[in-house]
Amino acid sequence: MNTNNQLYVAPTDIPGALDALQVLAASDILAFDIEFDREQYTYGFTLCLLQLASPEIVVLIDPFVDNLLPPFMQLLRQSKAIKLAHSAGEDIRLLHALGVFPEQFEDTEIYARWLNLENTSLSALLQTYCGVALDKDQQRSNWTKRPLSEKQLAYAQQDVVHLFGLRSKLREALEGKGLLQLAEEDIAVQAQWRYDETPAYPFVKPADYSRYSPYDLHVFNGMMGLRDALAQKLNRPLHFVAPEKLMKEAVLEANDLSLLWQDRAVHAATKKPANMAAWQKRLTALHEEAKERLLSKQLLGNGRIKGMSFAELRSYEKDIFGPIQKALEQRFGTFTARYILSNRIVSSIIKGETSLEGLHHPLKLQLIQKEASDLQIDITPWL
Repeated sequence: MNTNNQLYVAPTDIPGALDALQVLAASDILAFDIEFDREQYTYGFTLCLLQLASPEIVVLIDPFVDNLLPPFMQLLRQSKAIKLAHSAGEDIRLLHALGVFPEQFEDTEIYARWLNLENTSLSALLQTYCGVALDKDQQRSNWTKRPLSEKQLAYAQQDVVHLFGLRSKLREALEGKGLLQLAEEDIAVQAQWRYDETPAYPFVKPADYSRYSPYDLHVFNGMMGLRDALAQKLNRPLHFVAPEKLMKEAVLEANDLSLLWQDRAVHAATKKPANMAAWQKRLTALHEEAKERLLSKQLLGNGRIKGMSFAELRSYEKDIFGPIQKALEQRFGTFTARYILSNRIVSSIIKGETSLEGLHHPLKLQLIQKEASDLQIDITPWL
């Protein structure tokens, strides 16, 4: 099954996995990947399989086996080895939620971002730089189900075994372009990020923070919390209990929960008389709480865009950030420039949803400030 000359340890081989732990611990470079389920088959964010590899061995660790996962998580937490992964944002978010903060972490996708590549997926990079065709057919399969299929196990191995060779190829290409130091600085910045698992409104998507008032956010967050509690009790994905779009319509637009009870997309458990009464009581209480706290019904946002027309917003995008984006394109190429300062980020900055410093990326900020300074463009109001 493993075509990369590495020793393979299956998730059913528990003694073999524990023996392999010593081999992994002795390595100065590791690759990892996580297969997880996030509101697809079960409630919550569930770690379903941990893949760990050194250049000599690849190990698949089943977290559903009692007491098998902790020593490998401890390895990720304490080892001083370089730890490779690709496009690992969600994997790192899950590890952080579990109290694991890998040191010496490198994301091979970040290397690729500085090479001005349109497609930085693992399959595209492996095909281009390593001549390896990666079959992603099992990516969205059910990883909560046991036993895992042979196709799933083969897929899980391939996500880590080639990362060592890919890293070498990408670093070689960056060095040839004089961009390796920038890529390394970027990796170092992102390795220090810590995902915030205790936001102000834990049951509301951050993207909605600027779309609703503090009053509405308080009410909606409370009702979404009820949905979360029922989903957890049923061990079902959140959308099985009640789709988010329908929750917004019922709670924020119509203030009428009967829209939920009448919709076939809402889980039967939600419609039980006891739950219906509890949800209605909670909705009334949330409105009372919002009034008592004097929460504003005005949208959250930045004062610098008050009263600003759409045309004025577009002029800022064109006259302030357009030349900076063009200068970045000339220096780094179209796709790397978009990585540094995308249209989406510009739009969020202009609308007051974030700021340049709010990106929490000093390297990108430094590059943007340099181009602005060279162009004699004042971006101070947007910092």
